[in-house]
Amino acid sequence: GVELLVAACRFSQGRGVALVAALDGVAAALVDRIELDDEVRALTSQARTSATVLVALPLIGVTVLAAVDPSFVGVVLGSTSGRACLVIGVVLDGLGAAVSNRLVTRAVAASGVQGSGRRHHRWAR
Repeated sequence: GVELLVAACRFSQGRGVALVAALDGVAAALVDRIELDDEVRALTSQARTSATVLVALPLIGVTVLAAVDPSFVGVVLGSTSGRACLVIGVVLDGLGAAVSNRLVTRAVAASGVQGSGRRHHRWAR
């Protein structure tokens, strides 16, 4: 935003009316940037929420099954195949969380969103 402001001031140096128009253009560009940042955050929040639910769902399922049938824990931890399933499930769950996080991070980076935008939001409006 500062670069835009400096460029507008340099462009309109010595022309008073041009400075007003340039500053209006800078303000409009900054508001557009903030609105884009907010929209990208809103669109990626669904992906973040879905990833959180998908990562938490197996943990919730295991907890519920252990509460309903305590012998479930003995079967999972007491057998080699149960422990193998548990380890594979935790690894796959972790990989899914990492991939989901990377996808959301890439989507935000591709959009050019920087920071939270909240600090400038109050000033620009």
